[in-house]
Amino acid sequence: MKKKTLFAGIMGLFVLAMTAVPTKVFAIEAGFDAGYYAQNNPDVVAVYGTDSESLYQHYLNHGRAEGRAINGSGGEGAAPAEAAPAYAAPVVTQSSGVPSDFDAAYYASKNPDVVAVYGTDARNLYKHYVDYGRGEGRFKNAAEESGGVPAAPAANLPYQTYVDVDLANQRVTYYENGVEIISSGCVSGNTSLGRGTPKGTWRILSHVAGKTLTGPTWRVWVDYWMQFTPSACGLHDATWRSSSEFGSGNYTSNGSHGCVNLPHSFAADLFNRVNVGTIVYVH
Repeated sequence: MKKKTLFAGIMGLFVLAMTAVPTKVFAIEAGFDAGYYAQNNPDVVAVYGTDSESLYQHYLNHGRAEGRAINGSGGEGAAPAEAAPAYAAPVVTQSSGVPSDFDAAYYASKNPDVVAVYGTDARNLYKHYVDYGRGEGRFKNAAEESGGVPAAPAANLPYQTYVDVDLANQRVTYYENGVEIISSGCVSGNTSLGRGTPKGTWRILSHVAGKTLTGPTWRVWVDYWMQFTPSACGLHDATWRSSSEFGSGNYTSNGSHGCVNLPHSFAADLFNRVNVGTIVYVH
């Protein structure tokens, strides 16, 4: 009898100890504003609800990669700095190998978007030119530019379906299997303030119907958001602009913060033709 009583007492203490173990709390990073995330992502709320932990779980699994902001302190359409991937200049192992006809100073002055990531080291700049710049139609020296023909002109791009953003002519064209499908004037980044839309071959990272773009001095709603750079530049409708602005030269003094502004109807048409992964060629 005493043994049974002792055993029952031990089991009781064991059960009590187990029930006293605190439940693990889901760790939500500082800066994640569940209310903001829910308000600006109704498509997520429709599936995940408004619970803070569920919303944060969506952000970790999907939202960060889609460029969704975790609070209202980001730039134009931007995810906060801590959510953006860090891009370090590539390590160049060879001690030489930069040909004499590659003008590093020229390449740097003409491509500030490359310098921002690769720095000004001649070997790194040449590596960019070989890996990307040549295929993007960038020139390796002033003589090549004066000739007007880059090493690999846009007509010889290794892909046939993409969004072409022509900054000089302020034109966005969507090509499908090598055939022009739709085209429209646009307004790109304000070059006078150093906010020019970055050149390069990108891919659509986020494809969202309805998003609030926020920054230090703006908060605007767009119906069609197509982010294509890690720094949160995207293609989107801009109903606050007049029709005469699209395709004009006003981007040099009255352009965007880096995004490519589009007429609403064209943005809708483009949005329905592209998706995450579609190439965006900016030149």
